[in-house]
Order: sequence, then structure tokens, then C-alpha cells
Amino acid sequence: MFARSTTISGDPGRIDAGISFVKDDVMPSILAVDGCVGLSLVVNREAGRMIATSSWDNRGSMDATRDQLAAMRSRGGEILGGSPEIAEWEVAVMHRDHPTHDGACCRITWARPRELESMLEMW
Repeated sequence: MFARSTTISGDPGRIDAGISFVKDDVMPSILAVDGCVGLSLVVNREAGRMIATSSWDNRGSMDATRDQLAAMRSRGGEILGGSPEIAEWEVAVMHRDHPTHDGACCRITWARPRELESMLEMW
């Protein structure tokens, strides 16, 4: 599985508008694309940062949509007042057994290859 994350840091007062855009426009559009297997959105309301991550059944599906989805990324940047930053990933491990609900939270750990051993020790 592969994933593309779009991170936008902008105006904290626009986070709810960004959430609505992803929920109402991006999610239905992207889930209809062949090869897409899911979408998640995490936000930091205080910082005005949101990260939307689409999951793809293979790298070819993800690569084929890079340009196709650019307009939605740009619109998200306009709504939040920030510039989208894109990162692409191979998903090594994932577990999700149920949909999220209002008020759900998550802890995300970013690791760089040179930090992998210390991160594994921490866990």
C-alpha cells in the first residue's frame, strides 16, 4: 500500500472550513478514483495545520493521480491560506479496525531513517 500526504499550515481560524472541504468535496471525489483505498485527515487546530493522507492499492495508482488531484490540493491551500506540501510514502504497517468518531484523537510519530533505531527503542 502507498500513501500521499498533503500538509497545509495556515490560519487556525480556517481549520473548520478546511475540514468541511475535505469531508464534503475531497473525500467523495478521491474515493471514487480507481486504486484509492481510503483517506484520513488529521488537524492541529491551535497551529492551523492539517494533513490529508490518501491511501492507494499500488504505486501506479498513486502516481497516476498526482496531477489529477492537484486542483483539490490548491483549493485546500486557498481555504487555509497556506501552501500545500506533498510527501509520498510506502505504508509499512497499519491497523485500523473501525471508523473514527467526533472527538477522536491520534498520536503520529515521524521518523527519519537515521532515527529508526532510537524510535524503535522508544516504542
